[in-house]
Amino acid sequence: MGGWFESRGVTTNTSITARFTTLAYVSDDRNTADVYLTNLDRRELELASDPARISGQIVHIHMFLTPKPGATPIDSTATNATISHLVLAGDGTDAQIGVYEGAGFVLPTSRPGYSTFKAKVRRASLALLASTPGFPDLIGPSETRIDFVAAKDAAQAELVRRKLRQLIAMTGPVERTESTPFHEQRSEPPAIPPEDAFETPEREPEQDATDTTDPGSPQPPRGTNP
Repeated sequence: MGGWFESRGVTTNTSITARFTTLAYVSDDRNTADVYLTNLDRRELELASDPARISGQIVHIHMFLTPKPGATPIDSTATNATISHLVLAGDGTDAQIGVYEGAGFVLPTSRPGYSTFKAKVRRASLALLASTPGFPDLIGPSETRIDFVAAKDAAQAELVRRKLRQLIAMTGPVERTESTPFHEQRSEPPAIPPEDAFETPEREPEQDATDTTDPGSPQPPRGTNP
């Protein structure tokens, strides 16, 4: 399992990257999935851990439609997923938190429901939606790329979701501008994932006869410049 993330400002050209060590997903059917990625360890993900003493990132991808070749439009404006990216920077005394949200297109190489879910996200548009007071938005509206292989693990996904919910609750909405790359301007904080615990399907669906994908760990694109 592994994951790689890069978000680069469209006007600042500043970027933030991450390699994720905790990756888990859940799915109610073979068309949707909720994926949680983070570089926080298990101790840091506990609700009792002090955010002021933690630094890291959490990404939540909600894929609401599995694309079908020849049937799903794929262009620069197409989306099939919403994305939340939380940045946490603790200095030992205070916790600076920024929550970036937006949408993008998830291109899976395996369908939801299997023991692993492998996919990539390209040209997702994100912008800062909520933050703690004084959080420095050095990126601005950004274009984001993500590669991941996540395990189907309801317990792990719930652990990350609960920490994400806790941290989002510490933030407030930021002022939106015309440069924000969304079709709709919103002033409310990001949606907090629901309290309902995830349920793992009783058995893994049978592999498609034509699906020969080997869900190996993704590698970051070559030639990436900071």
